Amino acid sequence: MLFVLAMSQVGLQWYCTYWTFVIMGSTRESIAGATRTYPSPKTHLLGNVTYFGPFILADWLMLWRCFHVWGRSFRVIAFPSFLLLSEIVIYIAMIILIGVNIHNVTPAKARVFNSIHIALIVIPVFVSLTCTYLIAHRIYSSSRKVAGGAMMRNQNLKRIIEITVQSSAIYSLILTVTVAVSAPTPTIVRSASMYEAYTYFSAILGPITGIIPTLMVGRVTMLSSRPDSLEQHHSSLFLSEIAFREHDISLGEGGQSTREDGKMI
Repeated sequence: MLFVLAMSQVGLQWYCTYWTFVIMGSTRESIAGATRTYPSPKTHLLGNVTYFGPFILADWLMLWRCFHVWGRSFRVIAFPSFLLLSEIVIYIAMIILIGVNIHNVTPAKARVFNSIHIALIVIPVFVSLTCTYLIAHRIYSSSRKVAGGAMMRNQNLKRIIEITVQSSAIYSLILTVTVAVSAPTPTIVRSASMYEAYTYFSAILGPITGIIPTLMVGRVTMLSSRPDSLEQHHSSLFLSEIAFREHDISLGEGGQSTREDGKMI
């Protein structure tokens, strides 16, 4: 669903580009005016739905991973859950406001829409960074469990942390730059250079929202399927417990790994 919405936004951008330069491309003035509008009110509404919808799905997926990494702890994900709920409420409010005022947009209403757009970009930055920190902290702390007084070294766990942080950094960086170029003024009164920068980063952000989570899962899957990862079978039990089980791992007597329910692993 995330990838479908992201690719729908890309297809809509292609259509708007065709409408701007082919259908409305008789003069430079008409092209310049078309770049700041949509072909129709329905296209405007659909553009916002497909543009901001993937943010919510991407944040939900990140929150879901964080929830399971921390053993299904609602306490740990309380703050990012609040952010996600706020994002959903603002998203619904934006759709309603655009639907009601789509035929009567004034500069004052445009500023309100712009503020809502900024909020829907800023919140995913905090959700992504918070969940990334919690996931990385959980994996790192679990990889430091000791056996016989020696620290376990698991390169696979370190690589997973790197993949998670890198993916979140790319996503958060593009979101931050998009906010920077869209924050000063709404679209209808924005300067040409600022609008061009916003347009380019918005075009990148659409597919990136769907690509980054998919790419992160693919990289982790490829890493876990490497033959050399089998050589660290004992250490990989920590990752298995973090990813798929509800209880933390604790070391039993004799250095054997046990779960909290007392069963041997």
